[in-house]
Amino acid sequence: MKLLLHPSGFDGAQRSSRLLEIVQDAFHSVLDLIREILDVFTSAYGVDYLMRNPETDGSWHVHTGAVGFQLYFESGFPNGHDQWISMAATAWSAMALMPAAEVAQVRATR
Repeated sequence: MKLLLHPSGFDGAQRSSRLLEIVQDAFHSVLDLIREILDVFTSAYGVDYLMRNPETDGSWHVHTGAVGFQLYFESGFPNGHDQWISMAATAWSAMALMPAAEVAQVRATR
């Protein structure tokens, strides 16, 4: 009964606690590796997608899914009624491409 009330005094409990730590460390290492592999794959795929899909004016057109409740006015950004979401998409697309442009620039200088 003493062993059940005070498992820290039992050598087996200490071993199982250490085993659990080892398994958790291995699990997190595998998760980190999977994240790295996915980052490489998705970033290459994402850059390819963005480079293939800009509009002729250089923006990325996204069709709005929102129901219009405010009066529409022209801001000067392309894509008409979709200009607000397209403006955000263009900004995010440009930011996503910046690291790829830096890598390409480094490769070009070698």
